[in-house]
Amino acid sequence: MVVKSDVSRNSERRRYFRVTDEIGLKYVVAEPVRTDEAVVEPGVRLRSDILALEGRIRAGLENLKSHGNPVAATLELINRKINLLFAEELPGSIEEQESVVRSVSLSACGIAFRACAPLATGASLKLEVTLLPSHLRLDLRGLVIECADLGLPVHPAPDEAGDERYLLRIDFTDLLEDAQEVLIQHVLKCQTRDLRQRREARETP
Repeated sequence: MVVKSDVSRNSERRRYFRVTDEIGLKYVVAEPVRTDEAVVEPGVRLRSDILALEGRIRAGLENLKSHGNPVAATLELINRKINLLFAEELPGSIEEQESVVRSVSLSACGIAFRACAPLATGASLKLEVTLLPSHLRLDLRGLVIECADLGLPVHPAPDEAGDERYLLRIDFTDLLEDAQEVLIQHVLKCQTRDLRQRREARETP
């Protein structure tokens, strides 16, 4: 019998922490990645290197914050600016769409969000996720595991924004380790933010 260590169990649990968040998002149905061939998209190596650096930068910033270093806030703003510039310069995986800021349910292994059009269960997607406020862009692959009709009234003009009557649940696939660690750290940061906001709301007379 294999017994998982506490570190292993904690690491696994972190992957499934889920938060409600606002992110930049665009997606498109894509051909599934074939397991018998290597698929290298433009800029993949560069994006992987950026993610690895981002993880090290985040760790350094958190260390500065934990010691009350006032420089941390300024360095974080500089990092956001650099991420924003890189997001503009890197080749996009979904060129024909504009990124839309939307509310999602996010974890390090999947995402759920409302959509105007249904997608078939099992459909393969390309997703371009921009985490906020860091402006770090992740080019991800996903698999539709559920498309639920929310049963909303049909809008007289269904093409208008806001008529999002379907809930899509997506599992991330072919996820780079660095990308997953960035997602884990982002979700944990969102949890900390939400706990702080709830505490402040309780303390407000």
